[in-house]
Amino acid sequence: MKAKLFAVLIALALCTSIPAIAEEVLLLPADLTVIEEEAFAGGESLAKVVVPNGTTEIGARAFADSSITEIVLPVSLTKISEDAFEGCGSVTLFVHKNSYAHSWAAEHGYNTEFSDDYAYTLSADGRATLTAYLGCDTEIVIPQSITGHPVAELGERLFEANDAITHVTLHDGVTAIHDAAFMNCTSLETIDLSSGLISIGNKAFKNCSALKAITIPDSITRIGDFVFEGCSNLNTLFANAGSSGSIQISKRYLSFIDPSCPDFLLRCSEQSELIIDKYIGTADTVQIPASIGTAKVTTLGSNAFRSLSSLTAVTIPEGVDSIGSYCFDECSALNSINFPSSLVNIGYAAFQGCVSLPEVHLPEGLLFIAEYAFNFCDALEEVYIPGSVKAIGEHTFSACRQLTSVTVSEGVQSLGDFAFLDCRALEQIVLPDSLTSFDAGVFNDCVSLRSVQLGANTENIGDLMFKGCTNLTEIAIPASITCIGGSAFEGCSSLTAFAIPDGVDTINPETFFGCVSLAEITVPDSITRIGGSAFEGCSSLTDITIPAGVEFMDINIFKDCPDLTVHVYKDSYAHTYCQSNYLTINYDVIA
Repeated sequence: MKAKLFAVLIALALCTSIPAIAEEVLLLPADLTVIEEEAFAGGESLAKVVVPNGTTEIGARAFADSSITEIVLPVSLTKISEDAFEGCGSVTLFVHKNSYAHSWAAEHGYNTEFSDDYAYTLSADGRATLTAYLGCDTEIVIPQSITGHPVAELGERLFEANDAITHVTLHDGVTAIHDAAFMNCTSLETIDLSSGLISIGNKAFKNCSALKAITIPDSITRIGDFVFEGCSNLNTLFANAGSSGSIQISKRYLSFIDPSCPDFLLRCSEQSELIIDKYIGTADTVQIPASIGTAKVTTLGSNAFRSLSSLTAVTIPEGVDSIGSYCFDECSALNSINFPSSLVNIGYAAFQGCVSLPEVHLPEGLLFIAEYAFNFCDALEEVYIPGSVKAIGEHTFSACRQLTSVTVSEGVQSLGDFAFLDCRALEQIVLPDSLTSFDAGVFNDCVSLRSVQLGANTENIGDLMFKGCTNLTEIAIPASITCIGGSAFEGCSSLTAFAIPDGVDTINPETFFGCVSLAEITVPDSITRIGGSAFEGCSSLTDITIPAGVEFMDINIFKDCPDLTVHVYKDSYAHTYCQSNYLTINYDVIA
C-alpha cells in the first residue's frame, strides 16, 4: 500500500520537533511514496522542503499557494501534477541532472538548481551532518566534504528503508552514526566504518537482514541499544581493543572478541551470560575463563573447538552448565578434560571422534547426554555415569573400542539405541535397578562381553540388544522382564543356557538365532507366540518343551538344529506344527 501524506498529519508534524537541514526546513518521512493533493496547500510556515528518495508522485496543488521557497526533489519521482506549485512565487526546485523532475521543471519554467546527493546541517564550527540521501546509487562512499564543509556525522534515519544500497564506506573523518541511520536497509551487505568513529546510535543497523559481518573500530566509546536487532544473517561482530559500551541484540546473537580474551569468539545470551562461540587461539592446552569482566561464562557453544587436531587438554571452570553439539568433535589429540559440577547438558556428538580421550567421569547433577556424545572415542577406557542422568541417548558410547569399565549409577532409567555398540573391550557390566528400559542394540557387537547383570526392575530387553556378543556366557534375567526383542541374543555363540522368565508371552523372530552353544532353554507356560527362526542354528540344543498354550509358530524356528527333540503336548498347536512343517522335526508327544 502506498504511504500517503495527509494535510492533517503534516499540520501535526509542524507542531513537533522536525529534523532540519537549516532553519524552517521540513524533511518528509523516509517511507513516503505519494504526496497527496493539497497536502501543503496554503502552508504559511513552509520555507524549505526535502522530499525523500522513494517518493514517486506529487499530487494536484500539493504545495499551491504556500510560502515554500526551496524544495529538493528526488530522482525517484515519476509524476508531478502541473499545478503542484501553483501560486508559490519564486520557488526554486533542486533536482538531479537528467531526472524526471529536471525535465518537468524545465518544461514548466521553474527555477532549478542541481542538487547534491545529500541534504545536511552545519554545526557552529562548520562541520556537516548529513540528514537525507537523495541519490540512487547502490554502493555509497560518504563524501569527505560537501560544499566545502567536512562531513563529520551521519544523521538520524539518513538511509532508513533504502533497500537499494548494498555497500557503504565511511571516511576517517566521520565520528558519529546517529539513531536508525541505516535501519531497514535490507540489501546492505557490508559497511566499512571509519577509524575515527566514536559513537553508533540506537537501532543504527536494525533490520539490516543482509548484513553478515561488521568490524567495530577501536575508537568507539559508545554503542547504543538494539543496534543490530533483526540482523538475521549477522554472524560475527569484531570489537577491537579500546571499544566499550553495551550492545543489546534481539533474537540473534553475534560473535565478538573481547580484548582481555583474544583467543575466544564470544556471544551474549539473553541472560547476559557469555557463550564461548569459537576458540581462535593456537595453544595446545586451553583454560576456559570463568568470567570476562562482570559476565560469567556458562556455555561452550556448538563447534567451538571442533576439529582442533593439536588440542590436548582443556580446563572447564565451575559455572559452565552446557557443552554444545560437536563442541570437541574430532579433537583427535585431546587426552585431558574435566567436567565441572555445574555441568547440566552435553550436546549431540560433543566429543565424537576424540580418539585420545582415556576416561570420562561425569559429575553428579548432569541431566542430559545427547546422542553420539562420545561416539568413536577409541581410547576411552573408563566411564562413570551419575544417577542424575535419566536417559542415555542413542550411540552415546558406540565404537569406544578400548572401553573396559562402565559404571551406570542408580537413577538412570533408560539406555538409547546402540548406546554401547561395538565396545569390543567391554567384558562385564552391572546395571542398576532403576534401569527399566532398553532400546535397540544397546550392547550390539560387544564381542568381549562375558557377564551381564540386569537390574531387578528391568521390563524389556530391546531388539538386537546383545546381538554379536560372541563371548557372552552369563546373563542374570530378572523376573520383571515381560519382553525380549527380536535378535536380542542372535550370534551369542558362547551362551549355553537361558531361562525365559514367566510373564514373557512372545519369543520374537531370531531371538536366539545362531546361538551354537545353547544347550538348555526353558520356555515358560506364558509363551503364546514363537517368531520365525527363533532358534535357527542352535546346533547344540537337544531338548525343548513347547507349552500347550502356544497359539502361533512361524517358519524355520528349529532350522539347523540337527540333534533337537521338540517336546509337544498332544493335539496342541505345537503338535500340529511339528507334524505339518516342511522341515523334518524330531518331536516327542507329551500325553
